[in-house]
Amino acid sequence: KRRRSVPSTSPWQEQDRSRNLETKLLRLMTLRSRRLRRNDHQKPTHYRHPVLIISTIMASASEPKRGERIDYEYLYKILLIGDASVGKSCLLLRYTDDTFSNKQTATIGVDFKIRTIDLDDKAIKLQLWDTAGQERFRTVVRSFYRGAHGVIVVYDVTDMESFNNVTRWFDEVARFSTHAVKILVGNKSDLQSERAVPTELGREVAKRYGIGFVETSALTSQNVEQAFITIAYLKIQNRATFQNQIIL
Repeated sequence: KRRRSVPSTSPWQEQDRSRNLETKLLRLMTLRSRRLRRNDHQKPTHYRHPVLIISTIMASASEPKRGERIDYEYLYKILLIGDASVGKSCLLLRYTDDTFSNKQTATIGVDFKIRTIDLDDKAIKLQLWDTAGQERFRTVVRSFYRGAHGVIVVYDVTDMESFNNVTRWFDEVARFSTHAVKILVGNKSDLQSERAVPTELGREVAKRYGIGFVETSALTSQNVEQAFITIAYLKIQNRATFQNQIIL
C-alpha cells in the first residue's frame, strides 16, 4: 500500500475529509435549487445563484502548494445557524470584511468565508459557514453539521418568532453536531425601537443550555468580533465552566 507522507493529524487532512463531502453536497444543492426555481411561478426577488456560492467557496478554500508553509496551529469549522433574515450573512460579512450591506441577498444552501486570528498566542484558521434558514434547504444544511467544532445560533431581537425557534435549532445541533461548542447571539441590537425580545430572555435561554450569550449589531459592528472570538476560545479551552459564562 502507498504510505502517506502527511501525518493523519494534519489540519489539511481534516479539512480535505470534510470538504470532499461538502463539495458533493454543494453539487446536489445546485441541482436541487435549480429544480426549485423551475417549480416556482416567479423568480425570488433576492435569489442568489448556487454557482456563485460554490465559486466563493472554492476561491476561499484553495489548497496549499507543495512546500508552502501552513501558517496556523488550529483549523476550526464554525457554523452560523438560525431562521432566515436574522442577519447571519451580515454578521459574517462584518466579521470577515468589515462591511455592511442592507441589500444582502438570501443565502441559498450555504456560503463560506475564512479568517485567521491569533488567540492565546495560537494562530487559528476559522472556516465560517453561513447556512440558509429557509425550510426548503434544511436537508442540505443539516449535512454541514458534520465535523463542526462550533455553532453560533442567531436570532433577531426584533422578531420574537426567530427567538422562539432557537429551541428547534439547538435540537438540531444536539442531534447532528453533538460535540460542538455553542453560543447564542441576538442580532440587530441597534434597532432598539423595534425590539421584541428583551435581553433578559436571551440570557435565560443561554443559561438553560449552559452556553455563552451576546447581543450584536452587524450594522454598527457592536460585539461582532467578540462573538466569533468567543466561539474560538471556547473550542480552545473546551471547558464546561467557560460555557456557563454569560457575555454582554
